[in-house]
Amino acid sequence: MTHRPSAGFSILEMLVALAILSLTSLILFQTVLSQAALTSRIENASLRSGQELIRRSSFKTVVSGLVPTWPEEEADIEFAASPELLRGMSTSNLTGGVSGLHRVTFRLEGNPSRLIYSGPEGEIELQTFSELATFSYLGLDNNWYGTWPPDTAPDFGPFDDSGHPQYEIPPLPVAVRIRTVTGQDIDWLARLDWQAPRLARSQELNDF
Repeated sequence: MTHRPSAGFSILEMLVALAILSLTSLILFQTVLSQAALTSRIENASLRSGQELIRRSSFKTVVSGLVPTWPEEEADIEFAASPELLRGMSTSNLTGGVSGLHRVTFRLEGNPSRLIYSGPEGEIELQTFSELATFSYLGLDNNWYGTWPPDTAPDFGPFDDSGHPQYEIPPLPVAVRIRTVTGQDIDWLARLDWQAPRLARSQELNDF
């Protein structure tokens, strides 16, 4: 009498098959988790990038509206510009919801630097940079200065009216820049609208 082998799987074969199935499922599960984490990181990065773009645009809007103030004005509304502080009167505010002329201040505090805005809306933290950041100010000579007015005044050309007794206005810079010490972060740049007729001499602002 001949013995015929069983047509089914042995217990060992079933255990091996289950082990392979479990390992395959684990690999697929880890792949799905990795893809989900990558997608989440990409979405978060896109969201942060979009939010930063909005904040940079708001910064440009407020700075572009800065206007000169007369020396006899109150000290807290005179234009002031240093590596850590930018203050003055602007025709624009951060949210655009308040009309008129506004006292606005931007401060860079700490290391890494935090950009803090103060205006009619109150105090708002706009950005935290990856390292120390400072303000700088562009003159019509295409040089950036750490303060404004700079210690050595730039050449304003034939249209300079600063010596006219009727216009004793402290000149404003052509533009304002926020830059980190190593340039690791994207520069925040804003052009001042009141300087628009003079910008032909400032080639660096063509891409603003």
